[in-house]
Amino acid sequence: MYLLKINYLYILFLLSLSIGYSAWADEVSCSSDSTAINCGLTIDGDDTATINADVTVSSGDAAIYLTTNNNTINMTGDVLTSGTSVEGIQFSGAADSNTITLNGDITTTCASGSGSNCFGLNMGGDSNALTMTGNVNTAGSTARGLWISGDSNVISLTGNITTATGSGSDGIIFYGDNNTVTTVGNIIAGDKGINYYSATGNTIKHTGNVTTSRENGYALRSSDDNTMTIIGNITTTGDGAFGYELTGNSNTTTTITGNISGSGQNGYQIYSNEYATGTTTTVNGNLIGSGDGSDNMRLTDDGNTIIITGNLSQTNTSGVSAQNLEAINLDSNVITITGDISNSTTGSSGYGLYFHQSGENGGNTITVTGDISTVKQSLYYYGDNTNSNTSVYTGNISSSTEEAVAFIFADSNTTTITGNITSSDDNGLHFYNTANSNTTTVTGNISAAQGLYINDNSDSNTTTITGNISATGDGLYIRTADSNTTTITGDITAGSEGMYLKSSDSNVFNYTGTLAADADAIYLNAADSNTFNLSGTISTDGSSKHGVSLSGGSVNNTFNLASGGNITATGSSSSGIKLVSSSSLTALTNLGTISGTDYGINVSSSTITTINNLQSGLTYNGVVPSNYNIIIREYGAEYGKTTFSGVSGAMAFGIDLTNSGTNIGDKTYQDVLTGIASSGVLSATTGSSGGASSSLAHDGTNWDLTITGALSGSYYSGPSTASTLTSIQSASYGVASQFSSYAMSTNYANLNTYDCGLFDQDGGCFSVGGRYSDVNGNNNSDSSSNALVAVGGFKINDNFRVAGFVDQQVNSNTPDGIKVDNKGPMLGMSLVWNQHPDHLGYQVKVANAYQSKAITITRSAVGDAEAGRGDTEVQVESYVAEVSYQFSDGTKTSYRPYAALRRAIIKQNAYTETGVDNPLTFNTLEDKSTTVIMGMKSKYKLNDKLTLNGALGVEHDVSSSVDTIQATSSTITGLTPVDLNTSVNKTRPVATLGATYHISPNQSLSLQTQYQELSYTSTSAKTAYFNYSIGF
Repeated sequence: MYLLKINYLYILFLLSLSIGYSAWADEVSCSSDSTAINCGLTIDGDDTATINADVTVSSGDAAIYLTTNNNTINMTGDVLTSGTSVEGIQFSGAADSNTITLNGDITTTCASGSGSNCFGLNMGGDSNALTMTGNVNTAGSTARGLWISGDSNVISLTGNITTATGSGSDGIIFYGDNNTVTTVGNIIAGDKGINYYSATGNTIKHTGNVTTSRENGYALRSSDDNTMTIIGNITTTGDGAFGYELTGNSNTTTTITGNISGSGQNGYQIYSNEYATGTTTTVNGNLIGSGDGSDNMRLTDDGNTIIITGNLSQTNTSGVSAQNLEAINLDSNVITITGDISNSTTGSSGYGLYFHQSGENGGNTITVTGDISTVKQSLYYYGDNTNSNTSVYTGNISSSTEEAVAFIFADSNTTTITGNITSSDDNGLHFYNTANSNTTTVTGNISAAQGLYINDNSDSNTTTITGNISATGDGLYIRTADSNTTTITGDITAGSEGMYLKSSDSNVFNYTGTLAADADAIYLNAADSNTFNLSGTISTDGSSKHGVSLSGGSVNNTFNLASGGNITATGSSSSGIKLVSSSSLTALTNLGTISGTDYGINVSSSTITTINNLQSGLTYNGVVPSNYNIIIREYGAEYGKTTFSGVSGAMAFGIDLTNSGTNIGDKTYQDVLTGIASSGVLSATTGSSGGASSSLAHDGTNWDLTITGALSGSYYSGPSTASTLTSIQSASYGVASQFSSYAMSTNYANLNTYDCGLFDQDGGCFSVGGRYSDVNGNNNSDSSSNALVAVGGFKINDNFRVAGFVDQQVNSNTPDGIKVDNKGPMLGMSLVWNQHPDHLGYQVKVANAYQSKAITITRSAVGDAEAGRGDTEVQVESYVAEVSYQFSDGTKTSYRPYAALRRAIIKQNAYTETGVDNPLTFNTLEDKSTTVIMGMKSKYKLNDKLTLNGALGVEHDVSSSVDTIQATSSTITGLTPVDLNTSVNKTRPVATLGATYHISPNQSLSLQTQYQELSYTSTSAKTAYFNYSIGF
């Protein structure tokens, strides 16, 4: 009885659970259009609802409204709401872990007076999932498309989002964290397209365009720790609008694949405010601005990375300023632009890139790969805190009305420009208003009114230009700027002065190129203590203009003219160098040529402290230098001679041992001075230098210098390029001769003799003999060698036989400069097939040969070139396939016409010389050829013991490739390739003649000789081979 009672109670308990569960987890549905919330269904937790109807609600309610958890709604139909504070779908703050699938549109019409409480979708709960296919439309007063205030929700929307036009009518707005949103469709927002407020950890991927039209609105805005991916174009039309406002931290990443364009006034396509630090933004598209006063990028915060793969353009032409990039108080940003930058605005601040007070605390890194073209300034660095930026511009930079590149108050910036700089009406590159310590490198040409302009106390800048400067005015103009270093390795063409220094001191100029100016080529006015290191040609053709002109009391300047350099003035009444108005040179070192239509050097009311002169034929007028030092090059082959006129002042004579060469003592140098009186000018006529004595003697017109005792200067030019090339050319003849020798020996072995076909009953053959070869090389590069040769053969059957050989060189006579190690023989094998045992009919032969030799190449000393020695290795390979047909007259004579194809490869490894001050490194050399050979072989049986043989053929290279010799050196420049084979002899004869004496049926003695022309220029070879053969 007790057990029955227990079972009864258990059954009642299970029944109550079943009834309770059916009450907790309902499955409900609606299939008729409804004006009730949730289509009139009760959804109160763990429910599954199916709605196949439209739901239309008004008066402050949501059409679909969830307040509980774990519900699932599948809806096909539209959601329509209208009235005050209405919402299409609302997940309350307590609604978590719900799932909604909607196939239909959401339309919300917000009545006035609703404040900010109208939404197409309001996601307030956590961990919900919404999948929607349809459009979201809001209209009326302020109404948002998607409001996401909950956390960890997943939303997928395929459809457009269109919002009302009122303030706050955003397409998507995040208040919650860690949500994942995927949208496919366009966003057309009245205010903001995608927005964040204190929301972190969200991920949104939007595929479609984003458009906003409201004044001061923005299409996109980022925030801390959020990831945003946009695939589509961004467009704003309102004034003061932003395409993308950048805020956030180091975990904020935004990628936009599409264009960002704005047409409103004072708007920005990208704007980083003071709350953006450490973010990463990538735009794979163009930035396009057309509104007055707008910026494509306005950046104001630190530590961000911005990558633009596309063009930046400002198309406004109204005359109101607009910039492509405006950086204000910016530090530690990395900005990369891959594309062209253009600005057609004519406003006063229509910059391409503008950096204002940016870089003070660490500097920015800017890389632009593309051209920059503007009406106003292209690059503009401004402000006393615009410091320490590193910029690389790969492309051309041009301005049609203003200076192309300008630094104002900006210090310590490092800028590299790989491209041309053009300013149609102003400066190409300009530093002014205390722009100090900048380092700038330009590897392109500069075309401008003035090429380089440094002024207004802009000091200690380092500028390197490796292109040409073309200026309608001055090529370089330096005014009130000190301690700058300028290096130019291109030509300068100037409509006025080539280089103009005014009131500027302690500057250094390094110039290599051709400078041609209409006015003075180099003009100093009140400029002191400057140094000019000049190479190339400095010239002017202006009347009464000079190569170098010093006036206005320009004092203590130094000029150094390098060997081969020229300072010349070809206009009337002109001098190479002219000093007036109490100007002075501390030192002038002339290793080149100074000339003018009047004088080489003309000094009036000015002074030169020291002249060091190598030029023979220098003319000098006026106040003589305080010290004149002659320069004498090696062995006295070249030395300075100067003709003076209009002489005043006193002069000391000496020898400049720093620039003089070796072995200049114990010689007399005639006519070192002309026009100097026998007394009254020279302070002394005798002296000593470096342990040797010197004396000047006047012959009535000129002064001769005699040096008694050994004397050498410090100058050593090193090997010249010309002499070194001659030395390489001489060595090449020996290398070519050795290549010919290798080709001859391997080809000879394969084609004609290294075979063993005398067999006895065991089918074996052995031959031993000697070879002598002589190569008649080009340019006296003959060579010869002796070798012992052993050949072994085996008859496989009556049709096939094989053979192998060893050719060991015993000694050799090589060309001068070539030494060959005789270790390592030449090896080869052959396989022969005969149609008949008596060798009549067809024969096919394939053979190869290989040898490797260690070789030492010594390059001889030619002129001032050093002798050099290097060790390398040569490998030779040869492969031959021959087809022939032998027939006989039936008595004593047989004939064998043949055709063969040969592939030969000779390779000499690269090497570097050792034991020399200026070693050369030589490249790998290869000679590859494919050759067709045709001819006739014949034998004549003189008697039973003696047989004569001969052959006549022709070789023709169907392909031939011979490398040139290319030497390189770290100290000798301009070394050009040298031909190894200057003229390939592609078609050439080959002839053989020999005899065989048969001692017995299985023993013979043979002598073979051969003559052939080789492929190398004017090279031929003769070979003799004697051998004894025995069959066994």
